[in-house]
Amino acid sequence: MAVFIGRALLNVVETTIEDTIILYRDEPDLQLLVDWIQINAKCCGAFSPHDWNNNIYFSDASILRTYGSLEAGGVPFSCCKETKSTMASLSNMYCGLNARKSSPLALHDKSVFLREDIHQEGCIEMIKKFLIDNMLYIAPAFFIFFVIHLFCLFSACILQNQIFEQQEEWYSTGKLKLFVYDQ
Repeated sequence: MAVFIGRALLNVVETTIEDTIILYRDEPDLQLLVDWIQINAKCCGAFSPHDWNNNIYFSDASILRTYGSLEAGGVPFSCCKETKSTMASLSNMYCGLNARKSSPLALHDKSVFLREDIHQEGCIEMIKKFLIDNMLYIAPAFFIFFVIHLFCLFSACILQNQIFEQQEEWYSTGKLKLFVYDQ
């Protein structure tokens, strides 16, 4: 059962990350989230930098090259490795340009044509590693969160029951009368 739940959770994470890559330039909040994850996890794409081919702006399709898209065949700046010059100052916003453009001589092995200044690992593996390494802290936090919510749910049910009992007492003793307006 735990393996099934773990695999189902992993499928949700994979689908979510792939969807955020597709919507990267269209949703500013998702763009900030993806950039934050890729910078902090030192990763690029869901499984590899080639996942950015699913985004319309970063796709290396020939039609984008025809219209002169600068980002075609590239990756976002958050995929770039930090260098001494970028750590001291602002990050290079254009370092991901042309990072995935492949040569027509080697269509079968695109990994050879990834530039060395971008992260080669996908973010899903990094997220899985982070979760496994920090499970000692994550599991109790989720358990405490669940217990607090369960306590709040029971408290709300008890409070609702007490309100109904008090209303019933008021209605039966005549201390509270409902006003009905005649039309």
